[in-house]
Amino acid sequence: MKKHLSAFILGCFSFTTLAAPWVEASFWEERKSVVQRLQAKNKVVSDCPVQSDLSFQMPLFLAQLPQTRHLNFDLGHTSAGSGVHTADHQSRGMPPQSFSASNDISAGFSSSILPYGSIRHIHLSKNKNAPFIIHIQDAHGIIEAQKNIASMIQALQKSQGISVVGVEGAVNGFNLAPYRNFPDSSLTKKVAEHFLAQGHITGAEYAGLTAHTLPLLWGVEDKTLYENNIKAFQDSLTLKSTVSDIIDKNIVEANSLKKEIYSQALKKFDKHFNAYHSRKDTLVSYVEYLANKARNQFASSKKMTHLHMFMQALKKEKTLDFKTVEKERAELVQIMAHKLSHAQITDMVHHSANYRSGYMGYGAYYEYLRNLCHNTGIKLTKFKQLQVYMSYVLLAEKINKNKLLDELMFLEQTVQYSLAKTQEQKGLVRISKNLNLLNKLIHHQMTPANWAYYQDNRKNILQVVSDIEDLSFALSNRDNAGKKPAEDLLENLISPYEDFCHYAVKRNAAFIRHLQKKMQQEQTRTAMLITGGFHSEGLAQLMQDQDMSYMVI
Repeated sequence: MKKHLSAFILGCFSFTTLAAPWVEASFWEERKSVVQRLQAKNKVVSDCPVQSDLSFQMPLFLAQLPQTRHLNFDLGHTSAGSGVHTADHQSRGMPPQSFSASNDISAGFSSSILPYGSIRHIHLSKNKNAPFIIHIQDAHGIIEAQKNIASMIQALQKSQGISVVGVEGAVNGFNLAPYRNFPDSSLTKKVAEHFLAQGHITGAEYAGLTAHTLPLLWGVEDKTLYENNIKAFQDSLTLKSTVSDIIDKNIVEANSLKKEIYSQALKKFDKHFNAYHSRKDTLVSYVEYLANKARNQFASSKKMTHLHMFMQALKKEKTLDFKTVEKERAELVQIMAHKLSHAQITDMVHHSANYRSGYMGYGAYYEYLRNLCHNTGIKLTKFKQLQVYMSYVLLAEKINKNKLLDELMFLEQTVQYSLAKTQEQKGLVRISKNLNLLNKLIHHQMTPANWAYYQDNRKNILQVVSDIEDLSFALSNRDNAGKKPAEDLLENLISPYEDFCHYAVKRNAAFIRHLQKKMQQEQTRTAMLITGGFHSEGLAQLMQDQDMSYMVI
């Protein structure tokens, strides 16, 4: 069962964390096929009469218990062309629905979002009149993600009246009227599908071309910042080979020094570290190793709340017999069939169908089931494995992926520095960390947390080549006087990569500023915003600072 919890946490990261594109593509492909496969069953439920013995609805009544590998977080990214908006959009944004503290969302939002993506985070301002932004994390170049984004835009526009859609990679409006006015709409749709498949347009533009009612697509970029960001990327490509050679050469040198300097315990840590970060080992295995090495600090630390929840969920998972869980589920169905009223059965069938089709989250479904049993006098204590499973799912859903990764980094450093005993070992630990960070920088894999750390420690990080040489000289008892300052060469080459991150972060404020201005012009308090996952943390902080409500999809 170890792979289950690991997949739950690592299922879908944005490109700026650890996932490769094929991971994200696989997720979207699977999600779409599941929804399509179950839609037909939902239609049967809505048309069939409720029978007291549940003989017809039994397969749908209590949804098949999912294995944890199906519980996933979501992704992040978009680009688009610019133009002049001459839209025929008709609906204006409605005020945000009310959400409970447990992140339960209204039926309107859940039915518009959950078939196409999952809700990662909700933040509500105390000001009821605050702007409400639905931030959709885009996955650039992933066809299934683009199709789901297009479907979500149309669903939110239809059910919630949200018309304004802020789009990364574009400035101002989109002139889509000439294409929408083409006499043969079916041909327009086929051409749009072809362009979407080829990556020439995004999900937002596809929605703009094919939706029954045209959404107001609005480019939220600052043109200068965007062009600087693109230039930095292009400049970085010309230097990629040279910089990669320098860093790769020093990684090899650092690994050679580890053989001589590292203790057996540090070598074992390095093995686990490299296996996890190269995806050869699971998150579960890695966290178990780290927690065991820092047993006292881990048990008492208040900085690792989500890691503690992760370990608790893992502990529950190890006690679960999924065959017994399924057997108890079937027994519970039989008891409910005799004890529930006609109205309760109807409601239960509705919730089960919603859950199976992706319109309702795992936690919300099992919370509903638990409350239903309590209110009808059905004792869940009889179903021990099913109860453990319910608490397991609910606990797992509380884990915040971003916070978990921050805590994992803290635990990682705690263990590594505790194992480094000598000055040479501590120095090589710092060198290894700095090389790892530089490697992420030149491959455009920096997270916002990585970038913040890099800015605070830039001078020391760029001395990594010189630090390796100093350590090598010290070990060989050679005099390093007069050696060339190798860090100067690295500093001259690294600036385009730094500029790329700098402008990517700076664009966040432009997104919010331009979207808010458009919302004011359209006299709406609600809008969608589609950007890549790298921008999420920065956007969330800006929206909180400006006392805005938001939801991350």
